[in-house]
Amino acid sequence: MNRMAGVAIVLGLAGAACASRPAEIPLQIAPRDLEVLAGNWRGSYSTAQRRHGLIDFRLDAAAGAAYGDVFMIADHATEPYAQFHGLPGVDPGPVGADQSQTLQIRFARIEDGRVQGALTAYWDPDRHCRAVATFTGSVRESTTIDGTFESVCTDGGVTWRGHWSVTREQR
Repeated sequence: MNRMAGVAIVLGLAGAACASRPAEIPLQIAPRDLEVLAGNWRGSYSTAQRRHGLIDFRLDAAAGAAYGDVFMIADHATEPYAQFHGLPGVDPGPVGADQSQTLQIRFARIEDGRVQGALTAYWDPDRHCRAVATFTGSVRESTTIDGTFESVCTDGGVTWRGHWSVTREQR
């Protein structure tokens, strides 16, 4: 798959996900940090292994709630990444474009401008494994969060590391 086709798929996934509200996640955050980070955030991530995608999440100061989606696509993928619902080590089979899924942020912690979180388990078609990802980041000037992530196969397989960055949308 060429890069333009990959970007088109990612944008299609993003549009489909925006139609429904993601699940809220437990959030550990001090009120002062929540006020600084409240709002809609959008950005992207990448790895040296050509995995890239979009990030879209919201922090709601009034409700003290956070929720979000991560869209994953690789330039060479023949199938999308999907939430993992099967047994560990069992390939769920190809997921069609009409079954594309976003990955949910499982938890978050924000303290003194540092952000931590994890994604729900997902099937990684590149590595043919059940994987989990964790991330950390730092807030810059209350408008950008930059950080790193690690995606690990739960069977002890390959670990990938990468970079992510999001920018707050104008209020």
